[in-house]
Amino acid sequence: MCALMPSLAQSQEDVFENYASPEFVQSVFYKSCESKTYPSTATWDIHLNYCDRLYDYSVRKSTPAVFRVIKEKEVVYDCSTKYYEVKSSNFTMIYKVRTYADCIELIFKGKRFSLNAIDGGEDGHIKNLKHEYKVQDGTETFALSLVEDLPLYTKYRKECLTLKKGSRLIITTSL
Repeated sequence: MCALMPSLAQSQEDVFENYASPEFVQSVFYKSCESKTYPSTATWDIHLNYCDRLYDYSVRKSTPAVFRVIKEKEVVYDCSTKYYEVKSSNFTMIYKVRTYADCIELIFKGKRFSLNAIDGGEDGHIKNLKHEYKVQDGTETFALSLVEDLPLYTKYRKECLTLKKGSRLIITTSL
């Protein structure tokens, strides 16, 4: 186990941005309210630092992925959560969006690491994520890129994994 050094922990101001309209509102699915799973594929170039060791995972050939709209039982701020998931033999990455908030999770070496801005207010999102959307030929292509290193933590912040600057996930979803 790699212990989290207290000096490595970042404050919420370092990783979250509040009261601003995030880029993910550009998705054609942003206002979707009905539960539905859409056919999707993904490619990625993911760089991780865990226990002072670097891991690089790249997939250039489209691989099956999951994108689903999950209707909320009780609508408060948003009628649904948008859920993206990619799996490889080395990790599972999940990215969720609701209202103006988002969450990124990485399951790696049997442990769940995350950074979650989805909370009661849903008015803050993760900084340093670049979102790009392109609609063409009956698909939406969503590219999520890291513009700075992003710390992800296990429950109670016992361990930290860093998703490195330059990591990129691209999901193409049929409309």
